[in-house]
Amino acid sequence: MPTLRPPFPPGDDGDNARAPPAKPLYYVAILPWARVSGLASHLLSQVNPALRPEVARQAQAQAPNALKEYNLVISIDAWKGRERGKDWGLKPADATGKRIEWRDLKLAVIYRLDQLVEVSSSDPASRPRRQILQKFWVAAPSGTPPEEFGRQVHAEALRRGMAHAKHILIVCDGAVWIWNIIEDRFQCAIKELDFYHGSEHLWEVARDLYPQPEQARAWVLPLLHQLRHGQEAKVLETLESLPQTIPHLGGLLSELLQREINYFQNHRDHIHYQDNAAKGFPVGSGAVESGCSQFQDRFKRTGQFWNSASMGRLQALKTTRHNGDWDELCRRIPPPINSTQSAQIPHFSNQ
Repeated sequence: MPTLRPPFPPGDDGDNARAPPAKPLYYVAILPWARVSGLASHLLSQVNPALRPEVARQAQAQAPNALKEYNLVISIDAWKGRERGKDWGLKPADATGKRIEWRDLKLAVIYRLDQLVEVSSSDPASRPRRQILQKFWVAAPSGTPPEEFGRQVHAEALRRGMAHAKHILIVCDGAVWIWNIIEDRFQCAIKELDFYHGSEHLWEVARDLYPQPEQARAWVLPLLHQLRHGQEAKVLETLESLPQTIPHLGGLLSELLQREINYFQNHRDHIHYQDNAAKGFPVGSGAVESGCSQFQDRFKRTGQFWNSASMGRLQALKTTRHNGDWDELCRRIPPPINSTQSAQIPHFSNQ
């Protein structure tokens, strides 16, 4: 049951407090932490739009700057969280295992393309910057299997209008676990390899071929231009010709070069950047990269060392508030048995 604590005027304490003013300032509901985390987890398990289609319709109707016909963008990534290891609390000399462990925490960002706008800068010389008016997060604790995370992302995407979207774009880096989720849950989507990550792989090839920075730059810049401007077939042709051209130059095909050639061959259908940009889609996964930075700013502060369950609960609450579900979470708080207290239960607002 929540414990209600009225605010005391400055200088008073609980034993010597004056009567509250005619117009009370606030009432604070103190909930047991287990209750809060349990409610958050329960809320996130209730977002299946197949069971609650009215929630999906409401979410679409509330989108600012909304168009009747829209496209949906989904981006998936992970960030490194700092968690307590098996020997947390022991001195380094006494620890036989890890005191601190860095673990992957998966994150997805979902937004409608009509929510992506350009904001002008006060500086006339600066280019307008892009801003997403409304986006939604899906976050999971460390150790969450990719299959389960994929199920959560798919459910939230349905809730945010995926079934009615004209096109669906999935943009992410080349992590294998992400592409397994895409093949499992989003086979009909337009799939795109983040341009920045694709560029980094081309630079790896250039540095391996030409140790001198000037030569590597001269080789890779034309390929980057081709990749971004609709000539990805020529890029693949250049890479696939390397096994034949390198021996004629007196060199050997390194393991790195073969790996990068395979990388681009596997993603040959995911690098149509000019075509996707013509539809208004982004060519990078900046939205989820930004989301990862925000989570790291909150959970990787000085002195923060988490256990997985605690950080997972806080992530659930942070995501619930960001996604606009805080009021729904609070409505699920059971009313107190005491009728006097029930009349004083505060209203929690997402504002």
